[in-house]
Amino acid sequence: MAALHEKASDDEQNRWRDLLTAHREQLCEWAESYPPTFADKHALVLAEIARLEGRDADAMRLYEQAIQSARENGFRPERGPGP
Repeated sequence: MAALHEKASDDEQNRWRDLLTAHREQLCEWAESYPPTFADKHALVLAEIARLEGRDADAMRLYEQAIQSARENGFRPERGPGP
């Protein structure tokens, strides 16, 4: 959604922003209930919103928070096919 936001018209950007806000609110609830699974995803959505709003320092801090949370909770990105 954040990638589409940047190239969208003003009306479309408002719709994308509304969707991101809804996702943020849902992830916040889930992150409060079960942080090991949802805290990293919540921080990532917050980072994307901050980036779209031009709050670069906040975005970088939140990206780092998302990465740290994912690591602490054992998230390992999937690897593609290979040896």
